[in-house]
Amino acid sequence: MDMDIDIAAMSMSLASNQLQRNVGMAVVKKAMETNEVAVEGLYKMIEEVDQAMPTGNIIDVKA
Repeated sequence: MDMDIDIAAMSMSLASNQLQRNVGMAVVKKAMETNEVAVEGLYKMIEEVDQAMPTGNIIDVKA
């Protein structure tokens, strides 16, 4: 009987660990997607500023 309880406890522990891992991966994925959208917005803003400036001016975007 004691071994059955240990197997059940181990099974629940493994399932809990898998759930935590899946939730963690979903959070990381969402953060990466959010950052990707933010970076795309920054690139668009830089392009708009570059196009609005008179020719001959240089914007150093590498820091």
